[in-house]
Amino acid sequence: MVGTELSQHLQQLEEQLTKLMKSYQDYESRNSQKEQKTIPLLRHILYVAAIIFISITATFVICSFIVDARKFITYIAAAQAILSIGFYMVFVRKMTKDMEKEQKPQLKSSSTNSIYELDQQRFAILKELAASPIPHNYITPTAITKMNQFVKSGMCITIDECTTQFNRESKKQKHEEELKLIQKLQMISYH
Repeated sequence: MVGTELSQHLQQLEEQLTKLMKSYQDYESRNSQKEQKTIPLLRHILYVAAIIFISITATFVICSFIVDARKFITYIAAAQAILSIGFYMVFVRKMTKDMEKEQKPQLKSSSTNSIYELDQQRFAILKELAASPIPHNYITPTAITKMNQFVKSGMCITIDECTTQFNRESKKQKHEEELKLIQKLQMISYH
């Protein structure tokens, strides 16, 4: 492949890689469950115990100064404990509802395709990418975009020249991350 044929092939690969990445992101947003931040039961028990202790202690301290309240101090302390538990339950419910509202919009996906259709689409794209004459360790969005820029600017006209130019000028970290992701997708799709 030389010149315009290479440029067209790189543009086609760029489109396929864009579809592949969008498909993968869509699949991940549907397939992975978001971790919900929840408080374990033991921590709830500790919080409730601390609230009850504080409210009962405050009640006893305040009632010790009031002579008439000393007769009813146990009833007042029990009422304070029940009220503090109720307040804690209302607070936790409101907090969890707010968390659920924040997390629901994040789970929406951009495609209406089912997970099976997304798998099929990814498999077809990976087959097309595997058939490309470009070496497989250069089939990443970063590498293909850079090579396409090189061909358009006239810095290279063959695949070998483009890969050499890419090795000289590219940032390896992003390319390596994308390469690992595509290899992961290949492993998932072919098993």
